[in-house]
Amino acid sequence: MAALIDRERRARAKARKAAATDAIVSAARRAFETKALSGLSLPVIGQMAGVPAGKPELYFGSLEELFLLVLGREQQRWISAVEAAIDEPPTHLTVASAGDRLANSLVDFGLLARMWSLAPQVFESQVDVSVAIAAANDLHGRLEVLGGRLAERCDGIAGQDGTDAVRRCLDVAGALHSVCHPSGANAMAAVRHGEAPAWDRELRRLVPAVLESYASAG
Repeated sequence: MAALIDRERRARAKARKAAATDAIVSAARRAFETKALSGLSLPVIGQMAGVPAGKPELYFGSLEELFLLVLGREQQRWISAVEAAIDEPPTHLTVASAGDRLANSLVDFGLLARMWSLAPQVFESQVDVSVAIAAANDLHGRLEVLGGRLAERCDGIAGQDGTDAVRRCLDVAGALHSVCHPSGANAMAAVRHGEAPAWDRELRRLVPAVLESYASAG
């Protein structure tokens, strides 16, 4: 009986930890998309998540590690969306068609664009070097796989150019997002003045142009 009670207690504790972790990650996604990084901390995000004080620090080593976790998940979600888009018929895509699909996929991933633009700042912060190196290698490895898939499917994009083009498209999306969606109060002002839709329009204009430049270079 004691063993059964002990297992039930461990199961409840595990469930509580999972629920708290999910709440923290969800709050972090909202925070990283709408708030300045300088104003964030694990206690602030924990308060947004509604979890007891001290829990975020218990589950995550630092704000930077939480940032890298969310960034990695967002990147993988986007890569899955891009792969699905470029795998749709026809078998071989023109550069223009591939550029349109890449741009359309990025439109729905504003959080990824913003976090990508902030990543260099995070890598230069107090994050543990081993954690930063592992995260950077993981991010780059995923882009290499996606770039290879793009090169296979797109006539005019070859080899390493696929990876370089995908990375540059993310760079453009990150820079564009910071202009079209400023953080904090400025973000609300931009929405009220009707500036936010420029994100969609400019992304669909610039991303295909980036891909075209790599095709021309090849």
